[in-house]
Amino acid sequence: FAKDIGSIEDKLRTIQKKMNGDAVANQLDIDTPPSITSRMFGAIYDGYSTTSEPTTTMKDQLQIASDEFEPVFTDLKNVINTDIKSLEGKLEAAGAPYTPGRTPEYKKN
Repeated sequence: FAKDIGSIEDKLRTIQKKMNGDAVANQLDIDTPPSITSRMFGAIYDGYSTTSEPTTTMKDQLQIASDEFEPVFTDLKNVINTDIKSLEGKLEAAGAPYTPGRTPEYKKN
């Protein structure tokens, strides 16, 4: 189970990094490409200080964030619907006790 859990954790870390950026690089003040979240919030924040229409840059940033988000969201759904479900099946088959968020299968005697 440790290998499955490690794989899931790696995939979730990758998703987290794409969504929010590299926290370590940020702490070390290393330039990295903007994350999906930073693009989105940057465009929104810039819009708070104006009553004019969104700029081309704001629109572009939101479009890029949207384009980058789609495959990340697909990756997340795959982790939830495939990897975690597979792990839950293995836990169930091994007779593991209840864990939060996992509904055990009912077996009628």
